Amino acid sequence: MQFLADWRLATLSMILSSFLSDIVTARNLKSCTMYNEFCVPVQNCTLYKQYTSTPYRNWPEELRKKATNSLCNDEVINSAKVLSVCCPTSMNPKECGLQSVNRISKGSIAMLYEYPWMVLLENSKKEFVCGGTLISKRHVLTAAHCIRNSAAITSVRVGELDLSKEIDCNIVENEMDCADPPQDIKVVKITRHPSHSQRDKKNDIALLRLERPVAFSHSVRPICIPNGTPEQRSVNPSFYIISGWGLTENGTSFDVLRYARVPPVSLDNCATSVKRISVALRLDQSQICAGGIDAIDSCAGDSGGPLQYVSNRTSRFYQLGVVSYGVRSCGEQSAPGVYTNLMSYLNWIVENVDE
Repeated sequence: MQFLADWRLATLSMILSSFLSDIVTARNLKSCTMYNEFCVPVQNCTLYKQYTSTPYRNWPEELRKKATNSLCNDEVINSAKVLSVCCPTSMNPKECGLQSVNRISKGSIAMLYEYPWMVLLENSKKEFVCGGTLISKRHVLTAAHCIRNSAAITSVRVGELDLSKEIDCNIVENEMDCADPPQDIKVVKITRHPSHSQRDKKNDIALLRLERPVAFSHSVRPICIPNGTPEQRSVNPSFYIISGWGLTENGTSFDVLRYARVPPVSLDNCATSVKRISVALRLDQSQICAGGIDAIDSCAGDSGGPLQYVSNRTSRFYQLGVVSYGVRSCGEQSAPGVYTNLMSYLNWIVENVDE
């Protein structure tokens, strides 16, 4: 089986190298737009995927022209040339990452219209068991371990702030300002990363496809996802933000959405804390560590929820991680949390987010 996989990869590489030789000498690398485009290997882009097993000269003329004009990166990874194109997706619409408030509130409890991409996952027992993020009108990003429980995830809720209230409202200049009612939408497809390992806690990422598109509003918007360009791959925030209702697979939660600022932690420094969970666990570049300064910080995070930052250039929120494990010591001890690093999974996300 490994020989067959290697042969297929070698064949694909030869086909794509032909593609590269046709255009690389005359090309200028394109900078993908921040809206609805991701810089991913051509074989991971749905638009071109069905043609990548055939010689480039046999592609439809319009598609060849589009691919030639969409080249955004060519780099060597593991001794192989990887050709990337700006791939159109339903993610990162113009509404992504924007809040209908002027700034992050100073408290730990979220204000109305803050973090409008937050999602609650509901199981067949009608329990909210994990968090997630809205990344398009029909897709939610979460952790793979959130969908391995005995009670299957059946629906999601978007546009929620306070679980104890039917409608979330705020008083502005003596007038009542109320959000639209939350939207409860069925999940019709669950895609867990095929290499997810609960024992090793690796590849802890999953996608949910919704039965119908969500209706965007001030309280419902998707978060931005880094689109794979060199600029966004090299981002190094001075702090992250986690947000959620404190939902974990153990059933703990708060009624009101909360958030906290958490500092980045190097993988080397994080490894010591991880060994408290299991000496067999190993961290790698597919993971991010953050937090551990104040034990109360970890209370704000959901399993499956986002590790996010605010872009200094665009003032938009981008998601860099998914809460994986370690964020379970709420109020007990200071320990960093471990997050799935989205930069390692951008190709997989783009490949599995259909229209």
